[in-house]
Amino acid sequence: MRKLNMGVRDIKSRFYGEDIELAVKLIDQIKKPIKILYYLMEQKSEASFVVILLSAQNIDLHQVLLEEKRETDMIFEIDKEASLYAVICQDTKVDGGYHYFNRATHAIFDKGGEDLYSTIIGVKEANYPIRGIALKLIETFSSAKKDIHSIENVFDVLP
Repeated sequence: MRKLNMGVRDIKSRFYGEDIELAVKLIDQIKKPIKILYYLMEQKSEASFVVILLSAQNIDLHQVLLEEKRETDMIFEIDKEASLYAVICQDTKVDGGYHYFNRATHAIFDKGGEDLYSTIIGVKEANYPIRGIALKLIETFSSAKKDIHSIENVFDVLP
């Protein structure tokens, strides 16, 4: 009789059910806006953009993000119960996304927010699959939460 190998899997490279559920919600929210941004990039009306995924507890995170956003930034509620939001900052690079995040971070902590986690990805070209953006955000965000690295900033630039 064959024995099954029930060894321990590498949990850092594994997506759990919760991660996949969040990825589906994230893709649903950002797919159409990113398609529009890709169109603008192809028309040379848009240079690059940044997507930020963040959560914080004990605060109305949505309100703080609204107060800190520019007119061109977009905020998407991914999971209200988990206080998880995505922000798309148009026509900016990772450093611009970092500046937005820095302003929001100060406001979050000034207003009593806790357990802040975030991931920031810059997109420079319109050829990266949208699901790839979403999965990279979820992968790095979930890894930070599992490793309990509060205020985890993962900065990445996609080609």
